[in-house]
Amino acid sequence: MALSTIISGQPVIIQDCISSLNNLGTDCIINSHIWWQDIYLGTPYKLHYDAIIGNMNVVDDFLRSYRVAKYRVEDYPDFDLRFFRKFNYDTWGNLGLEYYRLFTPIILYGLLCQTAAVQKACELCCEDNVDIVIKSRPDILLTKNIPDILANLKIEKNTIYFQSSMDGGHKFCGEHPQKPCDWFFLGCKDAMKLFCDNWHSNIKLLYADGVIHANLSIQKICQISGLHFKLHDFGAYVHKQITNWHYERLIHYSKYIDSFDFSTCSVRDDKIWPHWYKKVDFAHFKNME
Repeated sequence: MALSTIISGQPVIIQDCISSLNNLGTDCIINSHIWWQDIYLGTPYKLHYDAIIGNMNVVDDFLRSYRVAKYRVEDYPDFDLRFFRKFNYDTWGNLGLEYYRLFTPIILYGLLCQTAAVQKACELCCEDNVDIVIKSRPDILLTKNIPDILANLKIEKNTIYFQSSMDGGHKFCGEHPQKPCDWFFLGCKDAMKLFCDNWHSNIKLLYADGVIHANLSIQKICQISGLHFKLHDFGAYVHKQITNWHYERLIHYSKYIDSFDFSTCSVRDDKIWPHWYKKVDFAHFKNME
């Protein structure tokens, strides 16, 4: 069974995750889409964390380290967020209007970047003569042998197989138990192409009336695509959730609120802000309730 893997997002190099790529099998083709420009060197790249990319050769090192066969590198895009109509207070609870007006556009922009990168990398994977396409991230730690799992898992053509959140909690990014996780999933090539295309193109539909949980979003995309989904434990974990990285670099959300001018919708001090924040349209949300 021939495999091709999407590794998309930002060129974050984590040695433990690179070493765990052996669990994809030596014959797995890895293709990537990366959001990056060298002007972002030395600036934060991730919301809620004080992490930077300071390696001048980061793209070349990323491509070599992750064994990338085909790739695209682009600057962060502009997305029109004016499709958004109202807040959904069920998802985050009573955190106050400032929280919703600040973090809703950030979440929406991040989702559009995430799904666009996945879609573009999936196109590269679909050029390969493979049976199965896998979606992953650079910061995923693979703890189980994927070809061995697939050898004992009957892959149905109209089904997407997601990493299960198992017993839930911090280890699974705060997900409730037995939910599909959007950081690692796989399926037959045609099914994955359909899912990835529809995932990106339906963000504006699914999130127009408020941010919803990621697991609900991907279930709805399966429904829209006429695909089934199943949960499985592929042993795929987000690196920061099972190491001290999360606790050592965490920035409390209140610091972002304190550094934002809500009257002008601008950042007063961007030292802690990820470099892509300038692409986010905060003004559309200024008077929204």
